[in-house]
Amino acid sequence: MPCFKLSEVAQRLDANESWLKSRINADRHSSNPKLQFHHRIGTSPVWSLEAYEALKDALAEELLARRQYRGMGRPTKGWSHRPDDPAEKPTPA
Repeated sequence: MPCFKLSEVAQRLDANESWLKSRINADRHSSNPKLQFHHRIGTSPVWSLEAYEALKDALAEELLARRQYRGMGRPTKGWSHRPDDPAEKPTPA
């Protein structure tokens, strides 16, 4: 069964190692940890293939939730006003 080190997991996720480490540490101290799938060999975290897949899925869910939250209440791209608004129509010359 393969085990992946933090650096290998970060590389597989196309993420910075220090970013991943800080996310996992912050999650560990949260009231509802969702990224704690690793095991330890000594003091080093390691992930099995299944644990890596679970971490990847949890990070994807977190990103999706963050994007949905940020999108709430913001105007959509494109027209920020009604195109039929008379105040927006050009006046004839």
